[in-house]
Amino acid sequence: MKYQYDEFNKNRFEVHKLTFDLIASNSRVLDIGCATGYFAKELLTKNCETWGVDKNRSATKKAAKYCKEVTVCNLDEAISLPVPKKYFDYVIMLDVLEHLLYPEKILSIVKKHLKRDGRIIVSVPNIAHASIRWMLFMGKFEYANTGILDNTHVKFYTRRSFEKLLKQNGYKTLNMVPTNGACKVPFLYKFTDRLPVTWQYFLVKKYPTLFAFQFIAVAKQAS
Repeated sequence: MKYQYDEFNKNRFEVHKLTFDLIASNSRVLDIGCATGYFAKELLTKNCETWGVDKNRSATKKAAKYCKEVTVCNLDEAISLPVPKKYFDYVIMLDVLEHLLYPEKILSIVKKHLKRDGRIIVSVPNIAHASIRWMLFMGKFEYANTGILDNTHVKFYTRRSFEKLLKQNGYKTLNMVPTNGACKVPFLYKFTDRLPVTWQYFLVKKYPTLFAFQFIAVAKQAS
C-alpha cells in the first residue's frame, strides 16, 4: 500500500508492531520498501543493523539516517541487489509485493542474501476482507488513494494465494499473522468500533480470511 506513515505505528495489532515483535534483538535486517526509515529507526531499539531498499529517492535520503546502507532500486527491474550475500537474519517486505508486476523476481533475489536459517517477513493486503466482499455484493469495485484497493496495486492476494505464491517460489510458511481489520467493515462498523481492540483482534484471529486487513507471513527457504 502507499506510504501511510512517516512514523512507526505502535498500535499493537497493526502491521508495524506485529512485525517488530517477530524480529529478534541484535539481528541483521534487510528492509525492502524501507520508505523514510521509520521501521529501521524503531529497530535501533533492538540493536538491529538495518539495510534499506526503496525506489523513492527522497524517502531513502531520510532512511539513510537510520540504515547502515540504503539503495535506490526499482524492484520490477532489478536482477540483483548490492547488499551482502548470506548476511541477513531477516528480509522484510511490508506491503510491497502488491505493487510489483513480477513479485517472483524479488522473492528469488532475496534468497541469496538470507543466512541459511534466515527468515522473510512479508505482508500483503487481504483482498478477501469482508469490506471488499461487501463492495462486490453491492456491484462495486472502487479504487482509493490508500487501503486494500489503493490505486497503485497491480496484484491482489487472498491468504491462500499468498501462501501459494511463497510455496511456488521456494519458501515454507512458518506462521501467518493477521492484522486488525475488524472495524473496517461498513455494515459492522457501528458494532465493532465500540469493542475493545483486544476483542476486535479476537474476531480477526477467529475469522482471519474475513477480518484480517493484511496477512504477515513468516517463511524460510524450503531447501
